[in-house]
Amino acid sequence: MERYRIIAGMMKDPRNVACALRELRRLPVKILPPPRPQGTGWVFLTLEFAQERGLLDRYEDRHVVDSVYRVYGQGESWHVLKVLDDVEVGPFDSCDLAYKAAEDLLFADGYILLEDLPWDDEDRKRYPVRG
Repeated sequence: MERYRIIAGMMKDPRNVACALRELRRLPVKILPPPRPQGTGWVFLTLEFAQERGLLDRYEDRHVVDSVYRVYGQGESWHVLKVLDDVEVGPFDSCDLAYKAAEDLLFADGYILLEDLPWDDEDRKRYPVRG
C-alpha cells in the first residue's frame, strides 16, 4: 500500500513525528478497522489489535480478540455488546438489525469506521508495532 509506505518514510524525520504526535493529541480520533464476521455474528475489533495482529477474513467464537463491539445471536434474538462498558443492547429480530444498531452506537460514541486498513499484511510485517 503506497500511502502507508509514503507516510512511514516521512516519519524518519523527527520533526514530522513531532507534528504527527501533536495532531494525534489535538484531534480526538477514535478509529476502528472494518468489522469482521465472528461465529454467526460480527466483531468490531480495536485498531491496536489490527495493527499488531492483522485481520482475518473471519473469526471463530473461540478466537480471543480485543474488540469494542460484538454482534451475536442468542437463541432466536440478536444482541450488541458494548465490550468496554459491558453493556448489552437488544434483543433485535435479525443480525442485520443488530449490526445496524452496533454501527449507530459506535458513531454515537464518536468512532470512525474504516472501510479498509491503509496498510496490508506486508506493511504490517515490514513496520511492526512494538508495544
